Amino acid sequence: MSEQSNLNYFRRKARRSSVTAVISITLVLFLLGLFSVLVMNAKMLSDYVKENLQVQIFINEEADPKQINDLAKQLRANPYVKQLDYVSKEEAVKILTEDLGENFVDFLGYNPLLASFNLTVAASYANSDSLGRVKKALLVNPIVKEVYYQAGVLDLLNKNIKTIAAIVGAFSLLLLLITITLINNSIRLSLYSQRFIIKSMQLVGATSWFIKKPYLLKSLLQGGISVVLAVGLLYLVIYFGDRQIPDLAGLRDELLSLYIGAALLGLGLVISFVSTWMAINRYLHYKIDELY
Repeated sequence: MSEQSNLNYFRRKARRSSVTAVISITLVLFLLGLFSVLVMNAKMLSDYVKENLQVQIFINEEADPKQINDLAKQLRANPYVKQLDYVSKEEAVKILTEDLGENFVDFLGYNPLLASFNLTVAASYANSDSLGRVKKALLVNPIVKEVYYQAGVLDLLNKNIKTIAAIVGAFSLLLLLITITLINNSIRLSLYSQRFIIKSMQLVGATSWFIKKPYLLKSLLQGGISVVLAVGLLYLVIYFGDRQIPDLAGLRDELLSLYIGAALLGLGLVISFVSTWMAINRYLHYKIDELY
């Protein structure tokens, strides 16, 4: 085989190794990004469920309109209030009549229901400790007769969310370690076929940086291409997912999506660069016999 044929052979082999490395890194980053999006949507769904938990604040019969308006202003000024709706005695009758299917006021001869505020709390306050303090503070107000929320449902919800979060956290860490390992192995395999070239350059007097520079630049290019491909695949999955389940788009935070993209970019570039650096260093320290 001529010298030109050998050169062409090694070039083809290097190109195949580079393509394989790009495909491997793309798939690993795509899986990591997809899992991150699923975790993000799960967090948004958790917040959505929490923020649909209502706290009912029942008002005393003796409360006058000014006192009720003052209480409404105080409530809206608090950070734990996501939404506040006032339900008068008459509106409460209409709601209950629709639920029961008959007008109970005609049967009783009077309206026993109280006016109330239906309060939706912010997700960060949807826990027993925070709502317990809120309830205690509200009951100090003389026009507040009772504060009610489903404490049992809230405790069960938070317990399940904590359990799921712990499982997801452990799985995320495992997936991150697998991602780093797979990308590192892909880079090492792509450089394995070029170990003799690296050693030859060292033997003819090339400096360490001179040898590393083209490979490091190539690794950054491979990492960048892999990230673009991974993010493109991720966007397609999200796009078709939103078309199948339109409500998902409303739950997702676009800013967090950008953070995920930036994290994938940083991860792809850093791991590719560091893995290439370490692999070349290893081959530079090998003896010729150890390369076989």
